[in-house]
Amino acid sequence: MKIVERLQLTKDSFIMVIKIGDKGYLMSSSNNKTEILKELTEEELLKAEQNSKQYYGTNFNNSSNFVTNLIRKNHKK
Repeated sequence: MKIVERLQLTKDSFIMVIKIGDKGYLMSSSNNKTEILKELTEEELLKAEQNSKQYYGTNFNNSSNFVTNLIRKNHKK
């Protein structure tokens, strides 16, 4: 398992892009609960990995925007 992206929402809650084997997931995590919000397509996972490598430690807004776009895309369905 690899955490590709992680966005802190509150002190104890996060939205994450996780890679397990060849699969990617958009997940929420808090002290009380961890939940899969969406299974990512290969394209979405690849974009997350590229985004993470390109902006790791340099630009919070790009990670935030990427995860926010995944959430919005999932919410529209």
